[in-house]
Amino acid sequence: MKPTKETMKILISTVVLLSFVLWALFHLETIGGFFAHIFVILSPVLAGLCLAFVINELLSPLETLWGWISKRLRRGKPNGRIEKKVRRPICLTVCYLLVIGIVAAISLIVIPEMERTVGQIGESLPAYAAQIEGWKEALDTLCARHSITLPDLTIDFTEVGQKIINYLTSTENAILSRTLTATTSLISGIVNGCLALVFSIYVLAQKETIGSHTDRILYALFPEKVYARITSLAHLTAKTFSNFITGQLLEAVIIGALCFIGMTIFRMPYAAPIAVLVGFTALIPVFGAFIGTGIGAFLILFNDPIKALWFILFIIVLQQVEGNLIYPKVVGKSVGLPGIWVLFAVTVGGAAFGFVGMLISVPVCSVLYTLCDTYIRCRLRDKAEDKGKTEE
Repeated sequence: MKPTKETMKILISTVVLLSFVLWALFHLETIGGFFAHIFVILSPVLAGLCLAFVINELLSPLETLWGWISKRLRRGKPNGRIEKKVRRPICLTVCYLLVIGIVAAISLIVIPEMERTVGQIGESLPAYAAQIEGWKEALDTLCARHSITLPDLTIDFTEVGQKIINYLTSTENAILSRTLTATTSLISGIVNGCLALVFSIYVLAQKETIGSHTDRILYALFPEKVYARITSLAHLTAKTFSNFITGQLLEAVIIGALCFIGMTIFRMPYAAPIAVLVGFTALIPVFGAFIGTGIGAFLILFNDPIKALWFILFIIVLQQVEGNLIYPKVVGKSVGLPGIWVLFAVTVGGAAFGFVGMLISVPVCSVLYTLCDTYIRCRLRDKAEDKGKTEE
């Protein structure tokens, strides 16, 4: 039997695909390096798109509010040309100033407390050293009374200092090289950040035009069915990420407020800066608040160790409330993802892609979950229809 053209086409496609997969398996390092290089080149653009998406969550409601107030003031009169031109720039400026102000306020609240705590640690070190020395003497007396020999725990600080000097001298060039590398990375990060900021402003200023051009390109390149699927997936992804950002911000505000109220009731020190820090780090799903807890416990520790312990216990209870009640209802419900899948997404995303993976894993998993759920519903509906036709 002579093979048809369709069979030959499938056979050739399969051979080509298998050849490519085999080649990729033997050149994983080369492929990884290529994509890493592409990612570094496009990082300002990608960061700008992410920043634009987040800022747009503030921009859209602000422009809606502008339109509502303008309509009330105009009392039915048509929009003026000047108003249309200045609405977007003014709202965009307010959004960026608001974000910069929030970040600056958090920095001004938390950083001075960190500096003061570090200063207190430096001042307390001699007292802690004397206390440790007293414990050592008491231990030596107790061991001598019971004829127990301990190893020599005396530290020769002169010798330690000499070793540090020798290490610094022997690795002077390495330290210089690392300093230059760190400086270069810092400058590169600043430049990329500025480029991302400029790119995000341009995207938000021209978002309708960019969206229209993208839609036309997709419609021209793909068949209508494929185009419909792509646009449906894009809308689902945008809606899911938008709901996730809104829910995550709301959850962070709730956690920060509950932390402040609890610390105030129990009269713990640094209630305001620690509550702000815990709320800010809670933007990282599930595990973020523990980062703020560690820093907060460190701040309280040198003020009152007992209160630091109570603070940790308080945050553990708060995390149980947050993980079982607040997060599944606020974030899980906003993205349409059950609580167990939220935990699964954060765990796998963090293990695979680190900090970035923890941030984006929940909305990505939500999109995949929705697509799978839609596909399963369609399959069940088709089977029910086929069964009904068979019975007829």
